Amino acid sequence: EQELRAAARAAELAAVLDDANARDVAHRQVTATEVAARALLAPVGLALDAAPVLLRAAAEDARRRSGRLDGLRHVAEALTAEQQTVLAAQQEADVSEQDREDLRRSLEHLTMRRAVAVAAVTAARGATQELPEVQARCALLRSALGEARGLQIALDRLAGLREEHLLARETQVSLREKENELREGRLVTMVAELADRLVDGAPCEVCGSTLHPDPYEGDGDGVTRDDEDRARLQAEQAARVVADLEVQVAAATATAEGHRARLATAGLQQHDITELEREGQVAVERAAALADQAAGLVAALAEQEGCEVNHAEGVVRAERLAGQSGSAQRRVADAQHRAQGQQALLHGELEGAPDLATARSRVTTLAQACETVLRAAEQADRTGADAVRSAEQALAGVQAAGFADVAAAAAARRSPAWRVEAEQQRRSHDDRCAAVASALADPELQVALDPAADPPAAARRVAAADEVLAEAGGALASARGRVAELEQLVPELLSAEQALVPLELEAGQARRLADLCAGAGGNALKMTLTSFVLAARLEQVAAAASGRLLRMSQGRYSLVHTDGAAKGGARTGLGLLARDSWTGQDRDTSTLSGGETFLASLALALGLADVVQAEAGGTRIEALFVDEGFGTLDEDTLDEVMDVLDGLREGGRLVGLVSHVAELRARIPAQVRVIKTRRGSDLELLGC
Repeated sequence: EQELRAAARAAELAAVLDDANARDVAHRQVTATEVAARALLAPVGLALDAAPVLLRAAAEDARRRSGRLDGLRHVAEALTAEQQTVLAAQQEADVSEQDREDLRRSLEHLTMRRAVAVAAVTAARGATQELPEVQARCALLRSALGEARGLQIALDRLAGLREEHLLARETQVSLREKENELREGRLVTMVAELADRLVDGAPCEVCGSTLHPDPYEGDGDGVTRDDEDRARLQAEQAARVVADLEVQVAAATATAEGHRARLATAGLQQHDITELEREGQVAVERAAALADQAAGLVAALAEQEGCEVNHAEGVVRAERLAGQSGSAQRRVADAQHRAQGQQALLHGELEGAPDLATARSRVTTLAQACETVLRAAEQADRTGADAVRSAEQALAGVQAAGFADVAAAAAARRSPAWRVEAEQQRRSHDDRCAAVASALADPELQVALDPAADPPAAARRVAAADEVLAEAGGALASARGRVAELEQLVPELLSAEQALVPLELEAGQARRLADLCAGAGGNALKMTLTSFVLAARLEQVAAAASGRLLRMSQGRYSLVHTDGAAKGGARTGLGLLARDSWTGQDRDTSTLSGGETFLASLALALGLADVVQAEAGGTRIEALFVDEGFGTLDEDTLDEVMDVLDGLREGGRLVGLVSHVAELRARIPAQVRVIKTRRGSDLELLGC
């Protein structure tokens, strides 16, 4: 409540406090500007806290010195003439240094040769260390290139097999239709032959009747039993060719996936043969270059040693030439002495500056720095006075409002939303306090005082405590006896535990092996041994199913096996992903729509049948039943599925569909309808 009241008083002083704070901030900024300007005083030799009077005097003195320096230009010109004389004398001394310079260049050349030799030695040693790694990279790329070429061959073979499979299917359907036509023609021919042999009054060879009211009057197609058998054998041979091609397609798909898996295991997702050949060639060239560098190690060491010997000899000769050039340098010193005399004439006025131009620049900089600081100081004085006056007004206002100082008033300030919420909390608290006080005033809540002490009861509790103490003493004696027994048994237990150590190690090893086989423990893939074995079969099933699914999904989806981590930490190894060729991504099968899920399930069933048939030595699965799922398909997809199922039926299989979709009634002539009644279900055969 006090905080709320203080916040209300502080809100009334907001304008005064904000004005004082703004003027204080402005004064701080101007003060910072003055400090930055005073930082320019140190480089020109003045104190950072120099008074304005001193700064004005320094500025005036700098302007006077600038005038005096302008009058020394003729002395500077004389100094320049003497310096030119020094340069001429130095040129004469340089003639005597020519031999020494030649030797110096020779030594520099030897130094560079030695640096090159050292670099060659370092490179050769580095090449010796890097060569095994590059050679291993070459081997890896050669292996990857072989896998990529194998993958390309497998894909080319797969494309050819699929084309052969499509042609074989068309041939099979054509031969099956021809077989059916010949069978019907054979039946007509047999009926015609039987009708020709009928004689009035003689029994029929088929039914035994002597009456022949309506004999067949046609001639028949002339189809013989040999024609029918030959057509049947051709159709069966075509079916075997189709089945064999389906097995080859599945095997080629598995081979291609195997190449992809080995490339992925090697860490190479790149399947481009040209790129792998280029990388392999680069690696081979790098290995050859490293081998050449490593082979030059001995020659580089010899070159380094020869350079070091020649350099040492050159140093000895340079020391001998140094004595010879001493006399020439003394002549140069005489010429410099005369130039120094002219320099001394300017030294007093230049005050350490190297030349007249530098001295004039220094005094000009000093004058400008002093004037800048004077302007900043005047502005700081004005803003400081404004800040003090505003602070005094703010202090008077906050003290009148009951605050100790401006900081206390600023600390008491709160946002309007906070004040509204605090007022609501205060009122709610007052209401709760009033309700509690009213409840406490209720006479029914008054209770009696504690009863008086009962000495007899206390005596009884003491007696009971004595009994407990006696029992505890007996328990202590019993415990000590047990301790003595344990002191004898513990060594025996420790010995037995030591004997268990090798058994525990063996048990742990067996447990880890069992966990590994069960997909637990250190098995990172969480794949059981059974799943690991079945994964190979699942890859074949997925490859065979992909051919079916690609056709039913109009070339969009195929199935790939995955051993990736399952959701929720479940065991892995038998997972399937739907490869979406439209997006280029592998999707979880749970993300497929209802119709897409049905297509995938149907393709898996057909793929499983193909793999089982291949593993069983060509034994055909003659019957296939598909239960529900057709209601989730659109018209185009339903047509694709029915074409696939018709292809299975034309290959000699019996295909049964269990569905409530009305559209299928028009597509399937042979039907078994289940009619539900109160007495049970009845069957109705249509077209059978």
